[in-house]
Amino acid sequence: MSLPPLPREIESHVLADLQHIVSPPPVAWHPAAPGWLWLAVTLLALVLYWCGLRLRRWGRNRYRREAVRILHGLGAVDGSPCTVASINRVLKLAALAAWPRERVAPLSGRSWVNFLNNHCPGAPFDTRQLSLLAAGAYQHQSPAPDELRRLTAAAALWIMCHKGPADV
Repeated sequence: MSLPPLPREIESHVLADLQHIVSPPPVAWHPAAPGWLWLAVTLLALVLYWCGLRLRRWGRNRYRREAVRILHGLGAVDGSPCTVASINRVLKLAALAAWPRERVAPLSGRSWVNFLNNHCPGAPFDTRQLSLLAAGAYQHQSPAPDELRRLTAAAALWIMCHKGPADV
């Protein structure tokens, strides 16, 4: 049911008082309170600081990635099996990158393998591998392939997990 139409005199009088609808201004994308701006700037600074720390750490650990790459590439060039001496050489290069030369260079034999196990949590080398590494610089024969594979895996673990003076 609809209402009857208004007379013409009343209709013009009612419509004369109407105002146009005014839309509110659009909502701003930035926060109105200055506290939100300070919070955003602080969070941005913290994120940039964290990214800087991660980038610096990534750069400091480059020698680890390079040493593992070299370790896994041993014997892959000419097909000859890698020797304990070559694994030992890669371990020594990684240690020289982390510690001062005066601390690492004179180590050999038992003192070298004790250094390796003392600077890695969990001591990745077992007694057989330690004896291989201690005498490996003087013997140029390779152990069994399975034993050599375990020694390579333990050496890679040591390279990635050792705690150098900068890591403490």
